[in-house]
Amino acid sequence: MELAMEMEQISMEMIKPLTPTLPHLKSYQFSLFDQLLSFSEYGSPLALFYASPRHCNNDESITNTVTRLKESLSKTLSQFYPLAGRLFSQDSTIICNDEGNPLVVARANCTLFSFLTAPNRVELVPRFIPRDDIYLDPTRIDVDGLIIAAFQITVFSCGGFVVGSNGNTKAVDGTTRAHFFMAWAANATSGDPQFGDPNLTNPTPIFPPVPSEYVTSSGIPPVLKPVEDGSSSCVVQAFVFSPASISALQAKARSDFVPNPTRVEAVTCFLWKHMMKAASTVVATIQSSSSSIARQERVPTTTSIIHSVNIRPHLRPMLPPTYFGKLVAHAIADSENKEGSTPTIRDLVVSLRQGLTKIRDNEWLNKFRGEGRLKAACEVKKTLEKFLPKSYYFTSLSGFDQVNFGSGAPLWIGFTGGRTNSFFRNYVPLIHTSDQIEAWPVLDEKEMEALLSDQEFLAVAIPSHVAPLTFLPKASL
Repeated sequence: MELAMEMEQISMEMIKPLTPTLPHLKSYQFSLFDQLLSFSEYGSPLALFYASPRHCNNDESITNTVTRLKESLSKTLSQFYPLAGRLFSQDSTIICNDEGNPLVVARANCTLFSFLTAPNRVELVPRFIPRDDIYLDPTRIDVDGLIIAAFQITVFSCGGFVVGSNGNTKAVDGTTRAHFFMAWAANATSGDPQFGDPNLTNPTPIFPPVPSEYVTSSGIPPVLKPVEDGSSSCVVQAFVFSPASISALQAKARSDFVPNPTRVEAVTCFLWKHMMKAASTVVATIQSSSSSIARQERVPTTTSIIHSVNIRPHLRPMLPPTYFGKLVAHAIADSENKEGSTPTIRDLVVSLRQGLTKIRDNEWLNKFRGEGRLKAACEVKKTLEKFLPKSYYFTSLSGFDQVNFGSGAPLWIGFTGGRTNSFFRNYVPLIHTSDQIEAWPVLDEKEMEALLSDQEFLAVAIPSHVAPLTFLPKASL
């Protein structure tokens, strides 16, 4: 039975760093990777669901939990001070002015257990994430002075709670976000952060930026944004890949070229194969229709993927995971490597591995360090612009399952859900836990219908609302 959940907003305030940022740290310069090779400022939703802390079953205890999270957020923003500043993309800087970050506190009228067992829980996830209008002004056409991150704390009637976030993806990547949440949790519990304090050594000596006027004169905007095409709405769904299914996919993906496919490679290429199949089903339906209106609809031609990759461990010398910023490159893989044949998972994994190997190569990364860095960056940007309209964009999010705010690891991690516009069509986040991967593809509504009718796909990828949940017994929630 679907859950009719009601949400009440209790408060909204701006949380500022506990201690002011020192004057000589007021300007944080983007590196070349932030400056030219970032996709967009918009959209990094995440929601971490937690059981109630022990003995937290009354209003006073719930208030104490919220207070503890607020105070520790302020302390964490002092450590990660650029996040409390404002983004000036055209100038390739963050002004670390300590203006702070919006924090919404809300209350849900149900228990955490009733939410986690509801068949429509994926559709309800956006209720736990700060709305875009809290940190974005939709009337603005520029990208300057933007808030970088917004947060929301939602408490259930049982004392369980959700820590949600959303914000700007221009300045930080998934690695920095995971480190921020781990530090926040450590501050909230008086524990030691797993990786220690952030390394805020500016990355500009590694990938020196180019002057802003060079960015303008190159004819390529500093931000690459997906295009809202005005077509029918998209749908977000979540699919669970169990340890057994991941191992089976890895075995199926092995070849002489890639004898050791990773978990991410196997899951990515399985999804890629079946999303292309769903798109082809929609094309066939449109082509067979006699309706002129149907024939005018968008015909999917998605054949490629773009996969984000953390480059910290691939630099020489390598950088630690604590290194703040957005140090991400994009691997491109194309399925059209065998004309006239349907690619197998093996084929797709080979193509993906080739793309990953290229951008993990230190020689390739060094091209963005010297005098020819602007030319190299512009060439990559043009390639991304070429592939983005016909690509699925994958990103892999790990480490969030280790964030403990005092009541254990999150019982569930959500991205977003339900219907959305086509701005992030074909975006596919992969959320990792210790033993499984949950994929959250954003697809055209008709393509999602076709995917959900694909029995071969559903034999491996279990829709989240019917997958077994590994949370604590009902009495603990």
